[in-house]
Amino acid sequence: MTRLLLLRHGYTTAAPGSLVGCRVDPDLSTEGRDQARAAGAHLRRRRFAAVYSSPLRRARETAELALPGIAPQIDDRLQELDWGELTGLTFAQIEERHPDTAAAWLRDGWPLPPGGEHPLHLWRRTAAAVLDICAGHPDGDVLVVCHGGVIRAVVGVARGLDVGRAWRIRTPHCGLRIQRATPLALERWRGVASAAP
Repeated sequence: MTRLLLLRHGYTTAAPGSLVGCRVDPDLSTEGRDQARAAGAHLRRRRFAAVYSSPLRRARETAELALPGIAPQIDDRLQELDWGELTGLTFAQIEERHPDTAAAWLRDGWPLPPGGEHPLHLWRRTAAAVLDICAGHPDGDVLVVCHGGVIRAVVGVARGLDVGRAWRIRTPHCGLRIQRATPLALERWRGVASAAP
């Protein structure tokens, strides 16, 4: 079966604690580039059936530094959540400028960005992307360089978690999570990918 190696991009030049999402596209910071190279030292010991990346610069740069000479396949569905009006804000700023949104996030355990993307849409598009990746590479390891929200969605659906519980999954920068495409995981991804918007 397919094994998805989900690698989050390294640290960026964005302000610490701010929500970056898909509307802004910062470079990796010096530390982020070092993280990507360190991840590559581990990843180069593996043989990959394919490498995929989000189209955002921080993910592409992480992939290129981790595995130089391997051009990743770009899939737009792997980009981060659109944070809408919350883009660039810290949680403290959200509490100040969007108190109702902050309160709902704390209550429900997941964000609903005003003017942005509903997390369930993120789940649908990432589930569809993962299904296509698994269909194209039914055996072996596939590296997917992406974002924290994408990793939470892929792993959360595979585990049968609701959005609030999945949002608590830790996704450190340049952290790696392995998710097997088991029959149950595939069934759950299909269910989410085909759900009505």
